Amino acid sequence: MKQIADEFGFSDESHLSHFFKTMRKMSPSQFRSGLKEYEYQDN
Repeated sequence: MKQIADEFGFSDESHLSHFFKTMRKMSPSQFRSGLKEYEYQDN
């Protein structure tokens, strides 16, 4: 998260997380969990 926040110009990870929650209506960890479930269903 730190690296992504830096690359996109956020001052820290909490600002990136807040932005992500606003745009996706879920936290980054919830998003990652959903991706893992999707990958398991695909196999």
